[in-house]
Amino acid sequence: MEVRKLIRRQPVTIQSTVTLRVAARTLVEENVGALLVLQGGHLVGIITERDIVNVVADDESGRQFDESVDGYMIEEPYYVSPDTSVGEAARLMTEKGIRHLPVVGDSKLLGIVSIRDLLFAALEETSAEARADWTAYLVPDILSSPADGG
Repeated sequence: MEVRKLIRRQPVTIQSTVTLRVAARTLVEENVGALLVLQGGHLVGIITERDIVNVVADDESGRQFDESVDGYMIEEPYYVSPDTSVGEAARLMTEKGIRHLPVVGDSKLLGIVSIRDLLFAALEETSAEARADWTAYLVPDILSSPADGG
């Protein structure tokens, strides 16, 4: 299966000048785990829940929340093309320790896939018996955890 089949909505994007406070609010309002950062219509970064939690942990005063995301985003994020296989995307995410991958085709941002999207795709491709086992143990935890986005 190709990652293009996992894109279910338009990616949630922000400009690099947006504050961390606005980015955090956008994550909550859009129920996603990552925001793609655009500058001049081009993908220049990604900021995730984890990045914002790190800011909270490092700044007890809260002053950093009024700073722009460009100082905290991951610049030049890894991305995949729409024809990348789910297996290859999962390998890249595991190897790089990331949970979100932008999907870019013909220099155009098409979407984003999360590790959760890949898990559900893998479940779809397994046998019914194996799927029942995985679903019984993993899905309740995943569905009750905070949104991972994508």
